[in-house]
Parts: sequence; C-alpha cells; structure tokens
Amino acid sequence: WIDDDIIIMNHNINIRNIINENPFENILISDNAGIGKWNLNCGIFICKNNVKTKNILKEIWDTAREEHYFNGVWENDTMELYYKNSSENIKIIPHRKLQSFKHIYEDGDLSIHLAGIHDLNKRIKVRDEYLSKIKSI
Repeated sequence: WIDDDIIIMNHNINIRNIINENPFENILISDNAGIGKWNLNCGIFICKNNVKTKNILKEIWDTAREEHYFNGVWENDTMELYYKNSSENIKIIPHRKLQSFKHIYEDGDLSIHLAGIHDLNKRIKVRDEYLSKIKSI
C-alpha cells in the first residue's frame, strides 16, 4: 500500500532489502515519528501474501468505526485500533525506513510523505519541488 501523497525519492533503494532487514509475518509498517496519537503511519505498508494477512486486513476493514470513515485518517485510526489489540501481527519499524514526513525527510531517504498538505495548489508546488530532486529514475 502506498498513499497517493507519497513520492518515491530514492530509486536506488531496493525494497527487498528493507523487507529482508526487518523480518515480519504479516504487516510491516513505519512508526509515526512520535507525532500525534498514533504508533504507526499507514502511508506505506507491506503485507505478506498469506491467508492470515488477508484475514487480518479483512478484520481491520470490518472493524473500522463509522467515525473513522469521515476523519481523513481513517486507515490510521483503524490500523492503530487493531494494533493495540493484536500488536504481534504488525511489525513497526523506524520512521524514514519506508517513508519520511516532509519536515523529517533527508536526502537519500526512500520516500517523502506529503501528509497534511490539504491545499491542492500548495501540494502540487511541494510535489514538483521534490520531483525535481529525484536523481535516479
């Protein structure tokens, strides 16, 4: 899963290496960099293709609360709720391994997450600024 407000910045990082360096059984996700109420951030997460993971994703979907649908961060709220009850099924790795928020991003990171930029014109401007920094496509 990759949010639509994420740009892959470093095409020299092999996602397989991140997976191999962080063994997991079901879902691999990054932390929320200590921001807000969440332990994790759903901007990018990796799922193993197995029956248990499919059942976990179905359970997460099925248990989403109505207030999560209209919040703008429903997947974070829903995944966080699942994590609090079943943390053994989700492996959280440090922020910047899979994604970096704009104010944390450093040259060489895999991706930048433009979370929280709601104004479309500003998002396009910031997107274009970072697209121009990509060195290897």
